[in-house]
Amino acid sequence: DQDAVHVRHNCGIRYRGAGSRGRAQAGYRLNIPTDHLWNGKSAMNLNSQYTHAQLIGSKVALKAGLPAANARPVQLRINASNPAQSGLPQFGSYVHVEPINNEFADVHFPADSDGNVYRASSGSHAARLTYLGTNPSAYIGAGYSKTSNTSENDWSDLMALTFALDPATTPDTDYVAALKRNANVDLWLRYFAVLSLMEYTETSLGTGNGDDYAMYRGVRDPRFVVVSHDFDTIFGQGDTAGNVNENI
Repeated sequence: DQDAVHVRHNCGIRYRGAGSRGRAQAGYRLNIPTDHLWNGKSAMNLNSQYTHAQLIGSKVALKAGLPAANARPVQLRINASNPAQSGLPQFGSYVHVEPINNEFADVHFPADSDGNVYRASSGSHAARLTYLGTNPSAYIGAGYSKTSNTSENDWSDLMALTFALDPATTPDTDYVAALKRNANVDLWLRYFAVLSLMEYTETSLGTGNGDDYAMYRGVRDPRFVVVSHDFDTIFGQGDTAGNVNENI
């Protein structure tokens, strides 16, 4: 019921956004107790920068057949006041962006939702898919985080992917076969193509940086897919707007 009031106690809230948490209109992360979920969710991201771009970026990516975080505009009130500006970069609304975790997998991979979700978003640009050995701490130190099945602390699938991708560990003669075993190549190619057509300028895997991307590896289909998100710099919008007339 959209007109009803739903109350949640013992929630946690913090500022979020590596480059935007210091803005006058900060983004927020809301964590909800897992024993009293909201619409089946234990968390939400409320983003404040170029909300219109984040919304359309999510919709375009999903329409293109990419795994991507759902987004929708929302009204936020803090002490009965709307913190969003009426013009750029909020147009009066925040954007609710789905966190990429086990609940994301339940929605987007309902037939194969028990797999591993990884994020690479430390700001260090170190998560370059280079093989770092068999100790999970090396990958954590490079900016990777695991957001599902965390209690198992099993990172062997990410290690296998990076082993296959790294030219130092996989010779050219074995590269294509190793890549196909560990990655859904068609969806990886689609990820780069769609982000290029969007004139995506975030410092992420889509622009050749080891930062700001996520991946999912299922159980039934153990090939990694890239999960696109962070669409505040697309179609000539955002702090680092690209050239929308650029020759493809």
